[in-house]
Amino acid sequence: MKNNYDGISVIIPMYGDLKINTKSVFSAATQCLGKLNEAHPRVEIIIMADDIEYQREHNGKSEFDYFLSKEFRQLYDTDNVDVKVIHNLEKFGGHIYQGGGRLFGMEIAKYSFCILFDSDDILAPLTVRMYWDIIQKELVNKNTKKNIYKIGGSFISFDSNGYYNEINKSIWVQEYCYNSDFFSKFKLNDDTIYTHKVNRKQGEDYLMCQIADYTYEHNMDKWIAINIDDIGIGYWIPNYDSLSRRDPYYGQHLSGSTMNSSNTILDYMEYYNKKHKIVDKEDEIFKHRVLNMTIYGYFNLFDFLKTVGVGKYSDNPYIPLEEDWELLVHNVAKLRMRLLKYYNEIQYADIEDQLYATRHMSDCRCCNVWEGSFYDFMDGKDNMMNILNMDYKAMMDYCKELKFDNGAVNEIHSKQAMAWNERHKD
Repeated sequence: MKNNYDGISVIIPMYGDLKINTKSVFSAATQCLGKLNEAHPRVEIIIMADDIEYQREHNGKSEFDYFLSKEFRQLYDTDNVDVKVIHNLEKFGGHIYQGGGRLFGMEIAKYSFCILFDSDDILAPLTVRMYWDIIQKELVNKNTKKNIYKIGGSFISFDSNGYYNEINKSIWVQEYCYNSDFFSKFKLNDDTIYTHKVNRKQGEDYLMCQIADYTYEHNMDKWIAINIDDIGIGYWIPNYDSLSRRDPYYGQHLSGSTMNSSNTILDYMEYYNKKHKIVDKEDEIFKHRVLNMTIYGYFNLFDFLKTVGVGKYSDNPYIPLEEDWELLVHNVAKLRMRLLKYYNEIQYADIEDQLYATRHMSDCRCCNVWEGSFYDFMDGKDNMMNILNMDYKAMMDYCKELKFDNGAVNEIHSKQAMAWNERHKD
């Protein structure tokens, strides 16, 4: 453990367009302009350069070395800011993606408190100073008897029309300032969080945040999380060159990895409960996490099938990789089996609450499930089990038979369609 509160480290996993990334680094480098004094934190910026393909094409050179150049150094106060570029190809032998970049970055960081954010985000002015003031007041001056786990506020995301959403207390990283000593104490590192290395790339912050938050929730007698609800700490400006914007089926590619992350999170929770002798009936937090993740997996499964089925109406159909389907269906089936252990203990109202929350307060894309309800899914109705047992070829054949009306779900065997046919059969 570092126990070093003399400054704040800013960790940015980096790949992609230099122009977009420069905005991100500049927003961090210009946080604390002016002379260094007791009320002025030092800022360490650690760029985890994941531009592996670029380096291989340019004899090991990285375009992100620009941030070490005299040209860039002239733009900020070098007395207060130290910029480091870690070349992942050289240090780790290849890609470590966003997830590995954050966790290895926290291990490399000089200071205990680390702000984690993406290379197409912008840190709001004075965010570092605000975090620093809170750390000095609450931790260094001992205003609280607890150590600080993380500090965060509202993250503002702009869409293509200029409208914005305020995201707070989310499952994503979103410019939170984490205490790396917390991660060290509870051994939350690349080996324990990314047990499946595929999850370093997709759904990576969901996985990290859920595991860290669960650990915190069981240690609130000694640790505290501080949320500043009315202050914007960072911004996302639409980055149309990002993979998620260039690929219309990015969400479907992501589904299997996300559901794998859900099971990895639950594996950790079960391990933690067993290690600390927390019995199931005492841990309602765990049961509701299983419920939430299973509902989300159920909807994602049918979003995947619908997207494949809609393909015959599209000039750009979604033809998934075999491993995409296998990863998704295997992990959704595993989530269902996990929930069955507790299913009879969960109140009907709690299930309905989670169904509503998933439909209306998540990024779930398909909520009109034609094969039946979530209750049919959990009861193991034959049509549901047939889907969970489909191999890739059977899944593709099934999707070819789905019927759609102008791209909207209107399958011949859906509950709505069967009821309509029954009323009009004469």
